Amino acid sequence: WRHSWPGSSPQSITVHTDDFYLPPASRVANWEQIPCANMNLERLPAQVPTPARAGQAVPYRAYSCRAGAYLPEQCFAPQPLVIVEGSYSCHPTLADCYDLGFRHLPKEEQARRLLTREGERYSGFTARWIPLEEGYFAKFQIEQTVDFILDTTLLTFCKFQRSAPANLLQNML
Repeated sequence: WRHSWPGSSPQSITVHTDDFYLPPASRVANWEQIPCANMNLERLPAQVPTPARAGQAVPYRAYSCRAGAYLPEQCFAPQPLVIVEGSYSCHPTLADCYDLGFRHLPKEEQARRLLTREGERYSGFTARWIPLEEGYFAKFQIEQTVDFILDTTLLTFCKFQRSAPANLLQNML
């Protein structure tokens, strides 16, 4: 499930909010009851948008939930386009990090993608992660605060090619 970095998307960096989960030991008590409490919303802007806006390299160290550890740091050269993708990318504390914000993934498409990606772990996502995301969307009114909504359902290249949003945006710009 590990993404491929944007070798196919020149002049861009694609960053995944899934890489900014907090290790379980660093989460607050009852984090499952607090929308976005499983995310490191301080590390993400410090490691990605802040250096990128300054024209600096982006030192990136993903946290792998599956491995239960941080992966080795990678450093990406400055690029004119930085894409932060993922459900939690539109959290209000990150709003000043971006020039544009958008999202859209119908529930049916989300279920299809998760089932394909997670296989037998799918029921865990529907029991834990989907309710957390829905609580986050409702609490922070994400649909009302984004700059635009993009329906990716019909885009065939979005089949878990995690760098696909970079290709899409480059074609739009």
